[in-house]
Amino acid sequence: MSMRDESRIQKALKVFSLFIDDLIVVVVVLWIMPLMGFSLSPPIVIAIVSVLVSIDVVTAPLFLKDLRRRPVAGSEALVGMRGRVVRRLDPVGYVKVNGELWRAVSASRAPIDRGTVVEVIEVRGSTLVVVPVGNGQGFTGTT
Repeated sequence: MSMRDESRIQKALKVFSLFIDDLIVVVVVLWIMPLMGFSLSPPIVIAIVSVLVSIDVVTAPLFLKDLRRRPVAGSEALVGMRGRVVRRLDPVGYVKVNGELWRAVSASRAPIDRGTVVEVIEVRGSTLVVVPVGNGQGFTGTT
């Protein structure tokens, strides 16, 4: 089985898990409760199922959006983030990204002065490879 097939199966199972609670409620209300001597009127059953399905319809798009997002963890999560040079890169120095101090190297090997806003384009071990971002405009990270 290919990785793509496994991914599709995992997504299908996650989507199915959204609706399994509805199925369980329907089975309990329509099959198990009558066996135990309890019964609910059809309008109440319809109301319960409608509320459950409505909740799933509202939450499903958020859930599915998360399924499409590639999980990122560790230092690889820094790729694309911006930070500020705290010790001149010539070509190696230090940058602060997301409040953490990282060893960094200039991608072009050209010096980058202290205070320059940089973007992480790669992670090599525990060293970030960075490029300067214009004139520092558009900085959204935490230094």
